Amino acid sequence: MFNKKIIVLRLPKNDIVLSRDDGLSGSTVSWYVELFTKNPRKTLREILRNNEIGKYVITATVNSVETNPRWYYIVCVVCEKTVHPIEENPGDEEGPVTFDCLQCNRNVTEVLVKFKLVLLVTDDSTEEAKFLIFDNIAYPFLNKTADEFAEEVAEDDDSVLPRTLNDLIGKTLLFKITSKNLKSRKSTFIVDIVTDDEVIIEQFLTQNLSKDATISYADDASQCSIMKNGNNKRLGVMDDGVVNKRRH
Repeated sequence: MFNKKIIVLRLPKNDIVLSRDDGLSGSTVSWYVELFTKNPRKTLREILRNNEIGKYVITATVNSVETNPRWYYIVCVVCEKTVHPIEENPGDEEGPVTFDCLQCNRNVTEVLVKFKLVLLVTDDSTEEAKFLIFDNIAYPFLNKTADEFAEEVAEDDDSVLPRTLNDLIGKTLLFKITSKNLKSRKSTFIVDIVTDDEVIIEQFLTQNLSKDATISYADDASQCSIMKNGNNKRLGVMDDGVVNKRRH
């Protein structure tokens, strides 16, 4: 981790609300369709052994969260391309960390920290795979920004995980994943949707989900949570046009 201060700019938030189509708002929540009707459910063994490419829904248990490579990356606030810290000479005055932005062709100090979580997961088929969760999914799911987690372990070794990420280990989650290229059994799957809601997971396993749920969005980068019976549960959803949004 960096010992010197990183200047992190947080993007402004816009409140957005989604709800199941009630005949009045005209908005439709599609996470139910995505998880329960549109995409086939598969085990890891079925996907890996059949070399299947597509979108699938699966329950899996997190065995570990990788720390090498790190669970986050840093981007330029202007172009949002990855930047790298510049080595400083001994004796340089104390100040913000400076980064080299190849896209902007200049040194920058204003950056964003974004999630790039790699989860090693397994399921009942006993196969293992890596699931990759980018910032637009991880942020709403974890309810914190990557820079908040980075600050939590700023003085620790890179192998130390923030508590919330460490708590994912051993948990069973429901995923919608995209399989694009299965050249080897070590391929990584992109996560489009993830939830840790125990009721949804149980009902998924029994294929008996009640549709009396609503989703609330906050932040146009896809922050949302399940609201059922007054209890907030976590749901990260890819904002790819599948879900219709309605602003206050």
